[in-house]
Amino acid sequence: MITKKNKKIKSQPGIFSRPARIAVRPKSRRRFSAVAVANKKNRSKTGLYRMLILVLLALAALFLIFSAWKVYNKRQSQKQRLEELKSEAGKLAGESLDLKSEISQFEDNEKLEEMARERLGLKKPGEEVVVIVPTEKTVEPLAKENRNWWQKLLEKIGINR
Repeated sequence: MITKKNKKIKSQPGIFSRPARIAVRPKSRRRFSAVAVANKKNRSKTGLYRMLILVLLALAALFLIFSAWKVYNKRQSQKQRLEELKSEAGKLAGESLDLKSEISQFEDNEKLEEMARERLGLKKPGEEVVVIVPTEKTVEPLAKENRNWWQKLLEKIGINR
């Protein structure tokens, strides 16, 4: 084995008996050779391309985040709307049951006649309907009872009669 500047170069056994040498070019003392300038231009172009790619990736990530946020908000509003519709469906189902029970009451003719007499004041042919109208004396005490405390006070003083 041959060593040169702390690097070991091994000889390969076999056909070649000489050690394999790696050719190293000495560094040029010129700072701005044509190759160096070309490398700098390539590096600056590569840097621009890298920057452009990073900006495009950042924009794509922002677009994806914004789209996901919009989908999330829409889903939340749809969940809320679903809950509102479920509660409304429950109310309508209860109302439907009430109406069905009323319909079943109307199927009986006797109930139907009774409701027509009470609510509409209808009568059968040959019947007479008697309506008792309250007199003024019976109406006035009811009106007195419905007055506020200050109206009763003014009446006792004699201002309001």
